[in-house]
Parts: sequence; C-alpha cells; structure tokens
Amino acid sequence: MLTKIADLEDPDARELLGNVTVVSRLDAFLEEKNTPRLPRRGTFTASDLGSWDGNSFCGDYKVGCARKLWYRHRGEVEQRSNIAPTLRRRLDLGTAGHEMLDGYFEKIAEESGGSEEFVPEHQINPEDGTSEVAWEWGIIVRVDGVYSIHLSDPVHIRFCLEFKTETEQNFQKVLKKPKPEHVTQLMVGMACWDLPAGVLVYINLNSGAMVEHRVLFDQNHWNAVTEKMRYVRKYSINNIEPNREDGFHCKYCKYKWVCAPPSKKKRKVHTIRMPGGG
Repeated sequence: MLTKIADLEDPDARELLGNVTVVSRLDAFLEEKNTPRLPRRGTFTASDLGSWDGNSFCGDYKVGCARKLWYRHRGEVEQRSNIAPTLRRRLDLGTAGHEMLDGYFEKIAEESGGSEEFVPEHQINPEDGTSEVAWEWGIIVRVDGVYSIHLSDPVHIRFCLEFKTETEQNFQKVLKKPKPEHVTQLMVGMACWDLPAGVLVYINLNSGAMVEHRVLFDQNHWNAVTEKMRYVRKYSINNIEPNREDGFHCKYCKYKWVCAPPSKKKRKVHTIRMPGGG
C-alpha cells in the first residue's frame, strides 16, 4: 500500500512509485481518440469544404481536396486520424476557449434586455429540415454561434460567429486578413443559415489577444463551393476516383492510408480542372 506518508518507510511500498505518473496515462487516452470511423454517406462538412488542402476550379478560393471530399461523400472508407497527444491537447485548449467565448456572449445577450440574442454551438444536419441548402447539398455545418441584434423596431441584424485559436506566430499572420480556408467555412455556414454576414474571431493562445474580420456573403465564392460539390457528386455516382490535390497537407490527411500520396517532403497545392469544362 502507498496511501499515507508513513507508507514511504516501507521499501516494498516505495516500489509502487513507478505508478505515480499522469502524462503517460493522458497520452494513452488521447491516442485512443484516433480510432478509425466511417463518415456518414452522401454528406459534406463545412470543415472539409473549407480546408487548406484544395482549391476551387477557378483558383480564386480555398475549397477542400476533391479526393478527400470524394472519400467522405461515398462513406465507404474509414477516416483515420493521426493526431499526436500534444497537438490534441492544443486543439482541445482551443475548444475550451471557444466554450469560454460562447459563455461570454450568452451573458452579454442575457444582460441586453432582449435587444440581443445569441445561440451558441449552432449545428445543422441535412435531415433537420431547418435549411434547404443543407438538405440540397447534404451539408453538415456547425458555427460557434448565431448573433441577432435588434437596433430598433423593425431594424434587425443577424450574423454568425466563428472562433479560431492560433499560436503567436500564426496570429500575426491573420492580423490584417483571415485565412482563406476559414472564409470558405464561414461562407458555407452563411449559405446554410441564410445569413448576410459573419465574423471570424481569432484568439492568440499565448497572450489572449483577439482580432476580428467581418465577412459578407459572396455569391461567387459560394458558386465555387457548389461547383466542387457537384463535381465530387458526379464522380461519386460514377464510381470514379478524382485526382488528388497534392501538397504538404497530405501528411496529415485522414485518408492518407488509402490515398497513398507520393512521399515528398514538400509539394505545392495545384488547382484541378473540371473535365470538359463542366
């Protein structure tokens, strides 16, 4: 036994000290979160659509890799994450920060006397019946919140909020403009909720500093997203594998195990073109 100070005097009990550790237990627990899982067939997610690993056909926007979106839409191949415990902890710290901000904005809305409303962690699924756009395209989308402000009767504003946590180095890169893949994610949310605007809020994990970027719904941007979804659907129905969009990101892809991208240290993301121009 090693439950009291006096137990330290027992040599046999001292041998139990090797079990007094927590980091290895935590790492093992977080490694288990990498368990493979099958995605829901026939769906897209805002996070996959708004990913840095692919481009729109016009080359103007970041829209997720067609091969990855194809695997997801078919729902026949397991997603295998390979997130190290250190990165998982950092991601979870970011999630905790999002929850903290949700709590702040809920309190602000509560104390507004009814002039402001905030719905945190707002998610839409295709079958919910709450969004024709989500149903039409099979989109699963979640934003950190939907904000409503009543300036005067009948002046009313609605917009969505998306929080992103960044390290000091990456935070400096988003001071002047948001990351293009995050704009795509927000664009998907605005389309599904029929919202005219959204705000991307970046939080510095090191200092707690924040910067915000207002994003207006852009029909051209949304058209570029739907064009790629249409392309992926076509290839999915015809059981044809689209070209991958090679890049350094392949190293972290959840479909790397089946896609088998070429093993190069650094690859440049290229824009794929829709066959036949349609």
